[in-house]
Amino acid sequence: KTVLIVSHDRGFLNHTTTKTIHLHRKRLYYYGGNYDTFVKVRAEHRAHQAADSKIHERKVAHIKQFISRFGQGHKKMAKQAQSRQKQLLRLQNEASEME
Repeated sequence: KTVLIVSHDRGFLNHTTTKTIHLHRKRLYYYGGNYDTFVKVRAEHRAHQAADSKIHERKVAHIKQFISRFGQGHKKMAKQAQSRQKQLLRLQNEASEME
């Protein structure tokens, strides 16, 4: 049996729930365990996302620097800069999908 409970009482939620469904940005996320488990797992997930975001930002900055440095000049380097421009667009599209 499934029962939908909406409450702001953490103690009540901890004692009565075995699964939590979190609605965020029009998506549902499923978590096993009580409310405290949900809070812990969600915090870990957000920390991982923040770390991934920092890595992504560093990659984007590195590619932008490469493009600005080698975008004009020798034909071979300009070609590599164009390739990096495409890579940058892919990374930016991935970032927008992750959000």
